[in-house]
Amino acid sequence: MKGTTGVCIALMATLALLVGCQEKSDYLELGGALDRAALQDGAVGFEALRKASEGDELVLTGTIGKVCPAGCWFYLQGDSDMVYVDVLGDYEVPQMASGRESWVRGKVSGDGGARILQGVRVLVAPPR
Repeated sequence: MKGTTGVCIALMATLALLVGCQEKSDYLELGGALDRAALQDGAVGFEALRKASEGDELVLTGTIGKVCPAGCWFYLQGDSDMVYVDVLGDYEVPQMASGRESWVRGKVSGDGGARILQGVRVLVAPPR
């Protein structure tokens, strides 16, 4: 009995150590499960948005600007560009996402200056 109790205590201590050492993700994943690395690696710049056709799907990266009070749209800002992102799906973008780096997977809609991105997945980085 003593040997079994000691083994149980050792296993519990090891498990607690492992759980405590795991890296906690402060990334906010919106729009369902996503592969963070694939999303980040597949990101393109705003130049690709200008060249995209209606219905093209792409991943843009930038900083979230103004967010709708209800969380149903936001602006994604690049170095010198900005695009309106309409949230598609059963999720809302929280106000606290404003000013944070993010990656948005969506479909291109509209032409020229009226071009928008219909966002289906959003990954928001932790605050800096």
